[in-house]
Amino acid sequence: MSNDILVNSVKVINFAMRRALDSSVSQADIFNGQKKDYDTYVFNNVGFEVYDVTVLDWNTKESKFRYSLTPNQDISEDVELVPSIISFSAKPQNNV
Repeated sequence: MSNDILVNSVKVINFAMRRALDSSVSQADIFNGQKKDYDTYVFNNVGFEVYDVTVLDWNTKESKFRYSLTPNQDISEDVELVPSIISFSAKPQNNV
């Protein structure tokens, strides 16, 4: 993220991503892991900090678009992956 795209009026940054999550991972672990990554690699240089990470179910079965999961050798075949949407919200660090 760059200061070039932010203006003083920006109070909240919100974005979402789609991914498959391990069904056994807790909400707290998801929040803590994602917050650490995004605070470090996305928001660190612009003075923003993640304050909310929301995980939503993503029903791909009813979609006409054919979504697929890329195989990942680092994930055991025993792990149940759940299609999910993760919403991130960040505010200026002094407003968190």
